[in-house]
Amino acid sequence: MATITNLGYHFLTVGASSSTPQCDVRRPDALFPNRQCFHEPLLKIYFQWCPMKCFNKLSSDEKILILNKLCQLETKDEQDIYLQGFIERRSVARKRARNPGGNSKSNTYFHFVPLNHQRVKVCLAAFLNLHAARVKRVKRLKLLLESNTTPCDNRGKSVKSNCLQNLKFDVFVNT
Repeated sequence: MATITNLGYHFLTVGASSSTPQCDVRRPDALFPNRQCFHEPLLKIYFQWCPMKCFNKLSSDEKILILNKLCQLETKDEQDIYLQGFIERRSVARKRARNPGGNSKSNTYFHFVPLNHQRVKVCLAAFLNLHAARVKRVKRLKLLLESNTTPCDNRGKSVKSNCLQNLKFDVFVNT
């Protein structure tokens, strides 16, 4: 087995012939016992192609504060509500003619980050990187924002299919 380091992210390859790196699931403090800040690898990627220069608007301390504020929230629901508060939905300014069978875009989304008690507009890539979020999570939050519902964490709340009927009802009532 060989360890590969790529932009601060650590991967573990299985065997010498494996060309696909797979994530190392060890905790960061086990990998780096002397390191103080574990958010640094997430902040190493700088998007120079961004026309809004999102990463130049923020200092490195402000980037770490943004990520730490999200990490201080205890539950996933609180984190999702916090992130959803910094996503703004507007209707499309100019609707363009598309193919007759194609889907037209109905909403435009703007992303913000908190900076000195103000909201600073950033691109999606900067929003994802500063909050260490994935595209799938933000996409789900946008769909919930479109339907005006708050995020709800349903992990572990499904009832098994081979459970007895009275237990299903009891689990449903008590949750």
